[in-house]
Amino acid sequence: MGTISCRLDEQLADKRSNQVALRLQIDNASASPIRLLRVAARVPDQVRLIEVRDRSLTAATARRIAILEELTRLLHNHLLFRSKSFQTQWVERQLELMREIFSPSGFLRFYFFLLFRRRVWQERLKRNFETFAFQIDSLEDARNASVRWTLPQDPTPFAELFAAKVDQLERLDGLLHDADKRTLAVIEPGSYYAATYVLECPRRSVESQKYQVSVEAACEDAGSATVQQVSTTATIQISPSPIALSVIAIFGALLGTMIDIAFVANGNFWNAIANSVSNGKIIIAPGLALVLFNVYEYTSIGKNFTMTISWRSALLIGTLCGLAEDRILAALKAFLGPS
Repeated sequence: MGTISCRLDEQLADKRSNQVALRLQIDNASASPIRLLRVAARVPDQVRLIEVRDRSLTAATARRIAILEELTRLLHNHLLFRSKSFQTQWVERQLELMREIFSPSGFLRFYFFLLFRRRVWQERLKRNFETFAFQIDSLEDARNASVRWTLPQDPTPFAELFAAKVDQLERLDGLLHDADKRTLAVIEPGSYYAATYVLECPRRSVESQKYQVSVEAACEDAGSATVQQVSTTATIQISPSPIALSVIAIFGALLGTMIDIAFVANGNFWNAIANSVSNGKIIIAPGLALVLFNVYEYTSIGKNFTMTISWRSALLIGTLCGLAEDRILAALKAFLGPS
């Protein structure tokens, strides 16, 4: 078997985005061609593979997962529009959820989860949805659902679209079943095979989240039947929720403003606070913090700022904006030039 190397590199992307592009490259450093038999991406359960730019069966696998999700939604919509009992149960469940959200305690809890624990709230909503949905995970599930809810005799567009997607799923299952008999690509000596994977990752509220992604490939020499397995792993880091961090930066700016006022108030702290509120000056620092925190990595200061994007950096930048409000404004005015 020839020398094969495999690597997975993160492409240039927005540090604050929860979508990451990874480029897989498999190099053939031997003197003979190599057949690429299989490529499989291993991602955490919470991570969603939203796009694959290659010619391998990984794209077919991703499309199969998407069709299964579409079939589940189509069946839910079909039952919602055609079954009176299902409609009644669905409406009752939604009303119960709305009553819980808009109750005095539920209203505060809803916004707390929305700002700081959004993923927990989304998972709860997902569970509520799945309670009233038959989850389709295979071709057999799709066929059973079609028979159980009499979709073959239903002339509605929902039923026709459902049947067409079942046919698509059957073709993809057949394609994946024959995967071991196919050669995905032939890598010539000194050449390489490349693919790009686009991943969507859940965020934490105020701390960064790390995920590990691995890719495994099976190759063989063009003149032999010896199969070699190669793999590579990459660790990606996803920044926290931008809304939660922006709130923390604004809070830090208010804290910095009050500290700055306390130094010059000479015993009239609350009067100075009231004057700052009445003349509108107190909103300057939060506004600066909101802007600077969300763009600081693109500035010359941000290039030397080694802290990761988290609640600590948001609090620090916000507090500095409150303490150095006048100097930051003066620097911005000098940058913009005379009016």
